[in-house]
Amino acid sequence: MPARARVRAQRALPARALVRAQRALPAHALARALAARALARARALPAHALARARALPAHALARARALAAHALARARALPAHALARARALPAHALARARCLPMR
Repeated sequence: MPARARVRAQRALPARALVRAQRALPAHALARALAARALARARALPAHALARARALPAHALARARALAAHALARARALPAHALARARALPAHALARARCLPMR
């Protein structure tokens, strides 16, 4: 499915269904998508929790889907093209972009 169509389809889904749909992605792509969203909230977490999260194996990220659900709901407020572009950005670039005002 093209990125634009996928993003458009995701907007209609509740957060849980959106998270469920992500299971079809390869583990490393899912890890990158979750890490990018988690980095947006990273400043609220203690440093040792962040360090531990980076050490988690890919299968442990399945639990992180529950943490990402509310962030995904927020992400649906972003324009579709921004969401599609975010998938292609590395996590640190996406985290930096979250600090910039949305145009």
